[in-house]
Amino acid sequence: MSSKQNFLNRYPQFDPIDNDVYFNSVLAQVKRQVTEKTWGSLYNDGVYALIAHYLELDKSSRAGKSGHIVEERLGPSAIRYSESGNKDSEFSDTSYGQMYVNLKNSLPARIFFR
Repeated sequence: MSSKQNFLNRYPQFDPIDNDVYFNSVLAQVKRQVTEKTWGSLYNDGVYALIAHYLELDKSSRAGKSGHIVEERLGPSAIRYSESGNKDSEFSDTSYGQMYVNLKNSLPARIFFR
């Protein structure tokens, strides 16, 4: 079960989240996109990565930042992303979105019969 506290345990850099109503609305939005049936054991990882992506986008937009990640420094290392025209390019704006896409791409292909 996904919860605010579990999210903050995974991503403490977002602590504190003072607005429970806002967090719960983001969580509800994410749960419409990430289903437990499809994601299986990666469900919480997908939910938390996508929540972090949306919270980071919100934080960046309030700070006046926008655009796709070109380079992100993590200590002495750097990560570069170059995504354009990709169906998942909407997630390339944050490292959390990239993590979500990587998780999504690791899911086994499923065929649904009606």
